[in-house]
Amino acid sequence: MSRLVNPVIPTRILLIEDSNTDALLIQAHLKKADPSFVVKRELNLADGLAHVSRGETDVILLDLNLPDSAGLETFSALYRRALQVPIVVLSGQDDVELAVDAVSLGAQDYLPKGEANRSSLARSVRYAIERARRQRAEQELTAAGEIQRRLFPQRSPHLDGYDLYGRCEPANSAGGDYFDYFPMDDGRWGIVVADVAGHGIGPALIMSETRAILRSLATTHNDPGQILTRANQVLTEDLHNNIFVALLLACLEPATAELQFASAGHPGLLLDPSGAVAQKFLSADPPLGVLEDRVFSTQNIRPLTSGESLLLYTDGIVEAFNEQDQQFGEARLIGTLQDLVGRSARDTIDEVFSRVQKFSSESTYQDDMTAVLLRVGERES
Repeated sequence: MSRLVNPVIPTRILLIEDSNTDALLIQAHLKKADPSFVVKRELNLADGLAHVSRGETDVILLDLNLPDSAGLETFSALYRRALQVPIVVLSGQDDVELAVDAVSLGAQDYLPKGEANRSSLARSVRYAIERARRQRAEQELTAAGEIQRRLFPQRSPHLDGYDLYGRCEPANSAGGDYFDYFPMDDGRWGIVVADVAGHGIGPALIMSETRAILRSLATTHNDPGQILTRANQVLTEDLHNNIFVALLLACLEPATAELQFASAGHPGLLLDPSGAVAQKFLSADPPLGVLEDRVFSTQNIRPLTSGESLLLYTDGIVEAFNEQDQQFGEARLIGTLQDLVGRSARDTIDEVFSRVQKFSSESTYQDDMTAVLLRVGERES
């Protein structure tokens, strides 16, 4: 029985070097350093640019002084055309300063030719590729985060007799938490807080898909349990193992303050006018994406009264740790809310986030944090 052997993926290196002596030495070092290194050589900038345009290069080793170009202009011309291909500058004794300047302009590294040997060349090639990969990942994450932030509500809807505010702070550039408010087909308002397992681009994309699904279903369905049941069927087809969406959908009738909710493994709190917990919103239903055939239930809540508040939040708030390995916890969260009775929904949520950050003594958030607060004021009867 033959054994399967993983194929060796070649590392395609473009060497742009006009000196035969230097080129032969560099090629010999690279060949001995790693059999997967495949080196192609060009003698001048024009041919190097043509080679790069074919998209067959993983990393470039560049001599700055070539027959048709010299100095930083050599690097700049290649950098503009090489797109995301990492460049390592090979410097002679007379152009080390130029090589350093090239790094400041975007080169991944520079290597004096006098120090080029088997290990130093291999290290520079591998590090350049890895640094470029990380930079691309960070850029993609930042771009995803910008798109994600545009999907969050830019402002709260104006609802007479209510004060509504939400905030989301991803731990990274993009996260899996989100919140939303949207009008429903029957005139009610849907309020959502959700937590997609994980961080980064994948959960952010799932968040975007979940948001679109819920908004679409809210135009044809009025029952929150039915909305989550249908959303779960759609998402289960798309999600892989160990990826799920914990979510709570609350539906508010502004005229009567009547509230319904459906929960996919996500809690919520109803607070009395003193800030104490009047009711916890709990459900036996699992997160979306776990059981395809699950029918989600709808819970009816009595009409809310003046001074009461609805709080929806993700676990990044209560599970934040301090230096003593203690969690912020629900008790501290409730205590904070009691301290802030009478404050606006926005001031309250902003202060909650501030206290969590001070508690954890971190300049950045440990986990995605999201919260939505609905305060009930005096309404016209």
